[in-house]
Amino acid sequence: MSDESLARCIARSRQALGSDSPISIKAEYGFGYRIVLPGNNETPVPHKSTKQHPRLMDTARASAPLAETVTHCGNLITLRNDHGIGQAEALLRGVLAVAPDYMAARVMLAKCLAARVTSVIGEQANLVQEGLALLEPDVRRGTPAAGLLTQWAHLLDGAWRFKEARLCHLEAIRSFPHDSEAHYHYGWHLLATGEAHKAVEALQVATELHPFSVVNALLYARALQATGDKEAATRTVSELHDRFPDNAVAALYWITIQAMQAPSQALYDAARKIHGGRMLWPLAGSNLAYIYAQCGDTHLAWRTIREADSTASTALKAAYLPPLFALGEMDEALDRAEAVVSEKCSLAPFMLRLQVNRAMLMKSERGQRILAQFDADMNMSLAG
Repeated sequence: MSDESLARCIARSRQALGSDSPISIKAEYGFGYRIVLPGNNETPVPHKSTKQHPRLMDTARASAPLAETVTHCGNLITLRNDHGIGQAEALLRGVLAVAPDYMAARVMLAKCLAARVTSVIGEQANLVQEGLALLEPDVRRGTPAAGLLTQWAHLLDGAWRFKEARLCHLEAIRSFPHDSEAHYHYGWHLLATGEAHKAVEALQVATELHPFSVVNALLYARALQATGDKEAATRTVSELHDRFPDNAVAALYWITIQAMQAPSQALYDAARKIHGGRMLWPLAGSNLAYIYAQCGDTHLAWRTIREADSTASTALKAAYLPPLFALGEMDEALDRAEAVVSEKCSLAPFMLRLQVNRAMLMKSERGQRILAQFDADMNMSLAG
């Protein structure tokens, strides 16, 4: 945590306490911050009613080891890589083996499965169906658990059941208006369904509720790009990179957005320095290949694409559309776009709404036919 981030946290804590609270937070030079309580140790501390974090409350409804495990799994999932998500899935299945009624663990496992889908790790259709089956009984019963309905709606998006998903997203936000993930998932839904301006509004709320989420900020930047506001998108990614200078994801997206506008040797060199191995998320290869192609190293761009192709699913192969377009490989790019539409891959709506992909597809008759088929399928899904 940077000094600036810590200062923001303290400011928000003081705001939450309120000016009339007998409890205060004092700065202690050279040490940090100290909570000052009224009176002496015998004096009861007055309770000020504030909004509670429902997800944390639900997680706490279990023994300490199980609650700590679920919390740890949430952190692993945010890494968005095969290693972290794989660890989280194994741990959560172990928790549910001993505590099958632990709702927070079931919601977290569904989140883990959805993260596999959005990170293109594993067979998408099977993961979506497993996640829906895991949550369906509780959704049908109307179980009032934080995160349940928004996770269900996100999985419905993955199954192209957009009409049902829309209603669930709105209900999730109504029930838990301060849940950043509910707004994030709704923003994802709006981007997938082509409503970029509304997505910007939803994702702005998500980033305000969770200002330290790299994932939230990056999707917000993508939404800004989709509206054509490249300046705001660039500023958002730059600010994110400044706040998290050691985060490889933030760094790579910063380099990517710069390379879109003004490729240079400096950006190429910066991309070559990014190392992550199994700790880097699977879609990173697409960004790297795009940067290499934009900066003129076609050989390294192709090598990056081919290395991913050896084990890639249809969805992951389609994630490489931008670098293929940058390399001028239209036929191969069109083959991948056609495959992701015909298989109705979970990420197809998101990929084919990206401005860079859609603009390139519109340049050929075949690409226009692929988009026409995609749009028809989407309209049918939205109509129910």
